[in-house]
This record gives sequence, C-alpha cells and structure tokens, in this order.
Amino acid sequence: MRVLPADYIVMVFYMVIVIALGVYVSNQGGNFENILLAGRKVGLYGLAASFIATEWGPVGMYFKMDAGSPFMLSQLYPAWAIFGAFLVVGFLGLSTVLPRRTKIMTAGEILGLRYGKAARVIFGILMTVSYILLLGMLLNVSSAMFAVFLGTSPGFMMILMVLVTAIYTVSGGMWSIVLTNYIHVAVIGIMVPVSALFSVRAAGGFEHLFAELSDAAAKAAPAADSFALDTGFGSVFVKFLLFLCIALCFPTVYSRTFSAKSASTAYKGFIVGAVALLGCAVFSIVIAAASTVVSPNAAGATAFARTIVASTPNGLIGLMCASAMGVFMSACSSYYLAVGRMFSKDIMEQVLPGYKKLDDSASIHLLRTGIVLSAVFSLLIGFNARSLGAVFEAAAVVAASGGAACILFGLYWRRAGALGAIGSFASGGLYYIVSAFGFHSGYNLTYFGTILASFLAMILFSLMPRRRKTGKKSAKSSDLRTSK
Repeated sequence: MRVLPADYIVMVFYMVIVIALGVYVSNQGGNFENILLAGRKVGLYGLAASFIATEWGPVGMYFKMDAGSPFMLSQLYPAWAIFGAFLVVGFLGLSTVLPRRTKIMTAGEILGLRYGKAARVIFGILMTVSYILLLGMLLNVSSAMFAVFLGTSPGFMMILMVLVTAIYTVSGGMWSIVLTNYIHVAVIGIMVPVSALFSVRAAGGFEHLFAELSDAAAKAAPAADSFALDTGFGSVFVKFLLFLCIALCFPTVYSRTFSAKSASTAYKGFIVGAVALLGCAVFSIVIAAASTVVSPNAAGATAFARTIVASTPNGLIGLMCASAMGVFMSACSSYYLAVGRMFSKDIMEQVLPGYKKLDDSASIHLLRTGIVLSAVFSLLIGFNARSLGAVFEAAAVVAASGGAACILFGLYWRRAGALGAIGSFASGGLYYIVSAFGFHSGYNLTYFGTILASFLAMILFSLMPRRRKTGKKSAKSSDLRTSK
C-alpha cells in the first residue's frame, strides 16, 4: 500500500482539532502556576494519559524500533524495567506523597530547600542539558519516520515539528497538554494494537513470524551468561535501577505530581500509568518484530513507518501517522515545558537576584523564553544527533543518579546535607567519565557504577563532621513532611 490523499486529509483534520483545542484552552488565561501546573487540578485519568503520552510516546515507539532484531522477547526487558521502577515508586509514594503536600513547583526546589542554591543550580543545569539533548534525539528519530509517511525530507519535518510544538507549548501551557493527551492516548491506544495485528498479518501470521525470528536467533551469537551485569537478568536489574532513579527525580515526573489535585491522585496516577505503559510497550515490540520480515532492509523509525504503510489499510495509515505525531507533540511539549520551568525557577531565579522581584506576567515571559530557547537548541542538536549521543547519555545518567540520591535522602533522611548533594553529582560524574571514556566499560556496568557512586557519596559526605553555621538553616526532611 501507499499513502493516499485520504490519509493526508485524516492527518490534517486530526492535527487541526488537537491544535485548536490547545489554543482554545490557552485563551482561558491564568497565572504562572496555572500555566505551569494546570492550577494543580489534574485528575487521575488526566495524569495517567499524560504518563502514557510522555513516557511511552516517542521513546517507547521509535527508539526501540531498531530492535527489530531476532531478539523480540529481549526487548521486553526495558519494558519490564520501566514498569517495575514506576510501579515501585508509585506504590511507595516516593515521588508523590511528600512532594505533593508542599507548594513547590519543581523537583529542583526540593534540592534548594534541603541543600541550598548550589545543588539546585547544578541539578537544573544537568537536567536542562539532558532534556534538550533528548529532544534533539527525538526530533532526529521521529522526523525520519514522518518523512516516510509524508514523502518529504527529514530536515523539513524536523523544522516543521519544532515550530508546531514550540507554538503549541508556548500558547497552551500544562492544561492544553493534559486535555489533548486524552485524544492522543485514546487514538494511539486503539491504533497501535490494530497496526500490530495488521503488521503480523503482513509478516505471514504469528507462526511464520515466530519461525523467522527463531531461525535468525539460532544463527546469532551464542547466549551469554543470563546473570551477567551486561546481559540477561543482570541487564534488566541495571535498567530497573536507572529507571527507578529517573522516576525519583526527572522534572516531567514531578510536573505530573505537582499538577495533581491531591497527593492521593498523584499516587494512583503513577500506578495506573505504569500498568498501561507495559501493555503499550508489548504492541510496539510486536511491530518491531514484524518489521524484520515486512521491511527487512530498513531500521529504526524508518522500519516502523514502512511497516505501517505496507500493512495498514488506507485511511488508518493517516490516523496512525496523525496520532503518532500527536503523541510526539505531547511528549515534546512536556519536555519543553519542563526545560522552561527549570530555566526560570531553578537557574535564572538562583543566579539573578533581581528575578525574584518579577511579577507574574514577567515570570510567564521568562518561562516562555526558556521554552523558545530549548526549541532552538533542540533543533540544532537534532541535525547533529548521532555525534552527541554519548553526551546525552552521560548527562542523563549522571543527572538521574545524583538527583535521585539527593531527593530520596533529602525527603527521608534528616542527616542528608549540602556536601553530600554536591558529592553525589561529582562522584557519579567522575565515575561515569572514567568508566565510559577511560576503561570503555559496558554501558550497564557504567550505569550501575554511576548510581552506586552517587548514592555512596551522598551517605559518606553527609556523615562527615560539619561545622555549625549561624543564620538561616536549610529545611529538614521533617519540614518538607509538614509543608502545606
């Protein structure tokens, strides 16, 4: 099959409805908190939809498509790791109960209250760099897919997607993201399973597909130790730890926590979203497996697009493309908003004393400036994504490891101090550099060591004797527990 005019009509119609809804919501007005956190009134289903669209969207659908390899079941490893990490954090309420009881707006504020300005700025800078690099990677991968759907160049699609997403984010704020997520998740939740079934049928059915995958796996390298750190269950464990750190500290996680109408809603939204995420991942993996038969000469997002176009009926192709683009827009909007939030609250407010005197309108302008700057830089990175992959990985792992240690101990351990916070980032970063670029260790060993170094540094440096200081004290974990 090929993309027909009917598919283009469906795409345009879908995107017009979604963008119009986002602009309509933005015209309702609101203060800085309303734009940033949707007035802290988001319900359970809104949180779950946001969770699915942001976490599963581009990352789950496209990045794992080049795993369209004979090891279909092995791609369930990261899915189970993500599911387990978010489920643990959800059930224990680690990122929801105490933070939501406060009136803070960012994850960085927890570090600022507990450890001071320096820790908050370091965290803000690391996370900002990580998110902008991630956005560049997503743009690069997604533009290749949508270029196949629409028959245009990836560069043009990259510019178009950044332009549309930036306008959507600047004008809409958190409320428009939440409400349009209902549409995206509803449509993609139907279309991905349907497309998976069509893909399997195009691959000759489940039996033929399984036989093809089995033959390819038999010709591959012999199986490694299932419990080694870089393979099998050891790999799942390391990925679980990494996603546990992400669930504990990443700003998009806390944007959902802080926008929930109650701590209970945030707690339940985490659990519902984690369960739905695992189901969504399974269908993406099925399409990835089918692409090895349907589109054997393609890889990554290109394989995804070609498999959908080759197997899905016309009309549904347009709907699948439009909903996938909608999920991409939703995820990137959440990331752009997170970067704008960190730029205004965790960086500019801390390094420029006069910023705290700005009124609500000026704060909104600074937030939007951060969004626009992140869009520009992410576009530049998108054109050079392959050369910056190692930088993104380093920044994200160090930020997640150090941030998780700071937030977890900051919330639940009274002895945690500023020296421990700085030490956790420094030790994790030093270990990552030595392991990845010095000894060229496997990535799972590097991840595990970075996480371990960050957590141990937090404990050891916090236990060191400290001189008593006079003046204003940092907030203790008990202060965060009782904040309203």
